[in-house]
Amino acid sequence: MITKIPNKIALLIVFTLAIFLGASFWLMGKKMDSSVNKAIQPKIAVDKKIDQKANICEIKAYTGEAKIRVWKDKSGILHVAEADLALLPHNGNTKNINPKMKIVDMTPDLDSKLSKTTQDKMSEIIIKGYAETCNGVALACLDYQDGIFRPHLRPNL
Repeated sequence: MITKIPNKIALLIVFTLAIFLGASFWLMGKKMDSSVNKAIQPKIAVDKKIDQKANICEIKAYTGEAKIRVWKDKSGILHVAEADLALLPHNGNTKNINPKMKIVDMTPDLDSKLSKTTQDKMSEIIIKGYAETCNGVALACLDYQDGIFRPHLRPNL
């Protein structure tokens, strides 16, 4: 009987120590995981509900003749003179008209003429169609036909 009590006390001490050490390691691991997750995951704050309709881009095409002054930059994009933006065929809203433009039916003669232009030395052209796009560069044409812009438009993905 005497030998059984010290054995029970020793086993109780070993089990208590094992539980204590296991719990402390488990808590340390949990704290480490949470600090690693905080460091890796970016904080995302949502203040307002996002209106899905506001992110949809509508492509609009207009017909009409406009005599505008343009210049061509090194990347081949045409820039419309700011004073001529209101002359472009549009729906009446001149606030968001993009001054950058690409002509879809550019002729080689006109291309060589426009490549000599600068912001200070613009050239005058007549366009007969205009399309607002989602990618930041509007489209224009010299001779409007139904569907002329269609091959150049990509849906906003």
